[in-house]
Amino acid sequence: MLADVLTSLGRYEESIARHREALVLYVRLANPLGEANARVDLGDVLRLTGAYDEAAESIEEALRLFREIGSRLGEAQSLTYLARVDLRRGRPEAAESGLCEALAFCEELGSLFGRAYATMHLAEARSSLGAHTDAVALARAGIELCRQTRDRGGRARALVILGDLRLAEGAWSKALECHEEALALADAIRAPYEEARACEGAGRALGKLGRSEEGRAFLRRALAVDERLGAPDAARVRGLLRGAQAL
Repeated sequence: MLADVLTSLGRYEESIARHREALVLYVRLANPLGEANARVDLGDVLRLTGAYDEAAESIEEALRLFREIGSRLGEAQSLTYLARVDLRRGRPEAAESGLCEALAFCEELGSLFGRAYATMHLAEARSSLGAHTDAVALARAGIELCRQTRDRGGRARALVILGDLRLAEGAWSKALECHEEALALADAIRAPYEEARACEGAGRALGKLGRSEEGRAFLRRALAVDERLGAPDAARVRGLLRGAQAL
């Protein structure tokens, strides 16, 4: 689907426009499955632009439709995508609840792909709730599931999550290894959002390791990508870069 390609290239506004066009068409055709898929995908791209309330509204409507249709896989996807939004809105308890439900559905349905994403994002939720050891185990499990499904983009995302957990525990070298591996994957598949997050993590790790100039270079690269994407993460990276330049 063209909208998905546009999203992968970081062309979010164009992707949103395509998803809205698809949504209008499916509503006119009275096709609830098509409408649900369009709404959940639209919501996930809106999340990437920082429009969290609008994203949640779109995904919640998709969740309602999937439940009406009886699509357990669609329900699991919606719960996972909604949890991503909840994590960005500072609602880890809600994210954890939704992800546990999504993970149960995916295990029941035998969806390795769905399990991979629910597992890696559950790692983020558990980390926010202070369960660090559990979060590390979940991040590792997410990486392994992505290996099994040969999903390089997902593995890059899971490696960033694990790298951030290593940063939180002060394991700078391990964090750098995770982020460098994530960056190599992101570069190979031209995934700009994962590229930015891997560069951000590598920059933070290098700064802690005393390699300040290298760290600033990675942070500048992350900022350049975020600004090109219009990603809300840019504000955080600017703050990190200001702190790094003050050293």
